[in-house]
Amino acid sequence: MSDLMKVQENLRDIARKLLVNKEATLVIGYAPGSEVSRVIPAFIRKEEEVDHLIWNPLCVNNLAKYLLDYNQEPGKVAVVVKGCDSRAIVRLIQDNQIPREKIIILGIPCPGLLDPETVASRLNPNTQILSASLNEQAFSIQTEEGIFTFSR
Repeated sequence: MSDLMKVQENLRDIARKLLVNKEATLVIGYAPGSEVSRVIPAFIRKEEEVDHLIWNPLCVNNLAKYLLDYNQEPGKVAVVVKGCDSRAIVRLIQDNQIPREKIIILGIPCPGLLDPETVASRLNPNTQILSASLNEQAFSIQTEEGIFTFSR
């Protein structure tokens, strides 16, 4: 199993535990979009929805902005955060937009991201990503149609 897939599985395990143990009422993460190169925000409230969460080099959006929409949520909100996005959460807390005690930060190591347009130009939009991996020079994305490599 690649490092990226291990991160995804760990993320799912942690999200599941947070919901089952009622430590969080909502987990904000990433889910597959309608096309292979698109990733959308996921708002997970039930244990059985956790397997929709994904992590791959196409998870480019900063999910911190959704904390503003859910700052009145009863209970805590867990949010998936890349290192570069963590500054947004710090700023929201500093500006008293969200109380720190209401959020659980799920930090994800980010080895870099891919441009969705570049991926869309090479992959069939109706295929699915089965796995993603990386080495020092490239990301590899395995789909139902084969393995595609993209420069880091």
